[in-house]
Amino acid sequence: MTVGSMTLNPFLSRKVLQVGRLLLRVRQVRLPPLDEMVSAVAIKRGRVTATVSLPEQTGLIDGLVATSTPPAVSRITTHLYCRLAKMQRSQPVAEFTDLLHRAFSWSEPSATSSEYNHAALIALAMLVVDERTGDLAGPARADSERCRVGLIPVTIYGRSDWPKHWVLSAALAAGAGTQLSEAMGEWKELADSLSKQSQFARGDPSGFSFADLSADRSGFRSARAAIDPARADGTAAWLRTVAAEHLLPRQLTEREDGLTNAEFGSRYGSLADQRFSARVREVDRALYKVGVPN
Repeated sequence: MTVGSMTLNPFLSRKVLQVGRLLLRVRQVRLPPLDEMVSAVAIKRGRVTATVSLPEQTGLIDGLVATSTPPAVSRITTHLYCRLAKMQRSQPVAEFTDLLHRAFSWSEPSATSSEYNHAALIALAMLVVDERTGDLAGPARADSERCRVGLIPVTIYGRSDWPKHWVLSAALAAGAGTQLSEAMGEWKELADSLSKQSQFARGDPSGFSFADLSADRSGFRSARAAIDPARADGTAAWLRTVAAEHLLPRQLTEREDGLTNAEFGSRYGSLADQRFSARVREVDRALYKVGVPN
């Protein structure tokens, strides 16, 4: 599934669509016939791509965000985006952890720690991945137009793709709420092997990557703890000083990178295969060992 220029992998796309279909059923939205909703179909290299247009005013995307975004988050996201953008202009940083430290070095007296963390993760995604991720915080993207800057090319171990994986995973987990967060429990890497148009593919090896998967899971797990009221303060303190090695252990960046679909299938079968599940558990254990929240 592709939203704008952001492409999600098949597993996550399927879960998003399942949640969306459930919401539409609950709202008793009447959908037009399938031949009216599907506006284009293309078959290329063994893959079928369909363009599906939802009727206006279903409220599907708005519902996914609105059900989980506290009112204060949009305001704080806008404020943090503008503040971080201003600092980047005057004191540019190149390391993702430095940008992360900045975002979590402040506080917002009028909000809870979990609300602040929620907003900080979305603001970071706006700066590192795509300004449109601000839509996860309601009107934050429009409200921050006055201080818009280009994407900040920060890196982890010299790679610009891993910060994007980490922070987009974190922003989705925070901004799309529990429904989508739970569906992301075993999600694999984002888009690299799925679309040449994906911004994650720029300068990044094509194919399935366990290094990318590790960054995804680190971001997701960190966000899950950051927006949990019981763990928000401790997680923010950790993110305020975390080193790259404790955010994404170097050993995990040396795992298989650039596996073709055939190679992935030969080694791991599918996302439901026990071999793949075992490898994901290895990743999670390595992350937990260096301090990434469980």
